[in-house]
Amino acid sequence: MAEHLFLTGSTGFIGSRLLTLWLERTEAQVTLLIRNRAGITAESQLQRLLTTYPEEARNDLAKRVRFVHGDLAVPHLGLGPDDFEGIADTVTHIVHAGAELRFDLSLAQARRTNTDGTATVLDLARRCSHLERFDYMGTAYVAGRGSGIVREDARHDGIEHNNTYERSKYEAELLVREAMAELPATILRPSIVTCDLKTGYAPSTSAFYRLLRAVASGALEVLPGRADIMLDLVSVDYIVEAAFVIGRRSDLVGHGYHLSAGVDNRISLGELRDLACASFGRESLDILLPEKFTLWSAAVCSAAPEKCGFLDELALYVPYLSNNPIFDNANTRRALTATDVRPVSVMDYFDRVAAYVLDTLPETDTHGGKSHRTPSTGFGKRKFLS
Repeated sequence: MAEHLFLTGSTGFIGSRLLTLWLERTEAQVTLLIRNRAGITAESQLQRLLTTYPEEARNDLAKRVRFVHGDLAVPHLGLGPDDFEGIADTVTHIVHAGAELRFDLSLAQARRTNTDGTATVLDLARRCSHLERFDYMGTAYVAGRGSGIVREDARHDGIEHNNTYERSKYEAELLVREAMAELPATILRPSIVTCDLKTGYAPSTSAFYRLLRAVASGALEVLPGRADIMLDLVSVDYIVEAAFVIGRRSDLVGHGYHLSAGVDNRISLGELRDLACASFGRESLDILLPEKFTLWSAAVCSAAPEKCGFLDELALYVPYLSNNPIFDNANTRRALTATDVRPVSVMDYFDRVAAYVLDTLPETDTHGGKSHRTPSTGFGKRKFLS
């Protein structure tokens, strides 16, 4: 049976790069689930995903790709019966990377895409008569407010979660674990995604990017969290390379895999703060413990209501800057033993993401012959982690 990949989340930071690897390293036909967006056609979205290729190569790759308009948040993915069954008749691989990443949704809203959507993709998988693999892109933060070492195959039952994103993804992961009895499934758990290693690019919705931008612009006056907390930060390159390798091996089904930095590549919040301040010409930034940050934020918001939106978003990230478990990645390390795929410390590529952040700040102003960036919060109404 010829390889046929069904991919959700192909327009996202991780999904778009997974699409690239599948097109470059396999001969598979690819079907993308793409959501209708006002004024943006699926064809134009596909061309954007392939924009880094020369025109001739782009056209050749596009011949292997088809798309169906749909939505994880609606029954049957919004597909008609013919499309749904037609996909099931020929698909050999499913990579479910689509998700709603917002932290500020109600639990019912988050569940519609993350939990119910996963249930529907699993239903599709069960109908696939030639299915060889189902890879689910989850999150290491199904561990919620747990502490200590988090194992890759742990269920995390009874753990309290920090937001509806974590909770809905936890519930989705339980569905995948239950389906492992009948499907060749794996669970991939990225930690905090940083940027593209080569260019430093990070999407504007990424918390990592937004925090750095706020430091660079001068909008961030203090940082919430604990200076000694160890952060698990990974490049998108490592995530997709590891996911691709794991997804191509039939002997690795039935397990979870942390796509994480590993103990040796973590960085403390204090070290990250110092790197950012040095890169952006800032004096050292105070780090306030969560309780003090809450009091400080309330006082600032009361005095300057226009800053409330910025501070509300910043508060969403407090759990990740003050309590981070250790994500054991023994399964992943074993899976990658015979490859050169390894996580890289953020210290080794911070200069690239810092340069990208500076390039994306607003136009420079000149005062007294000295050029500097116009301060901007970089924070809007949407609230995302990655």
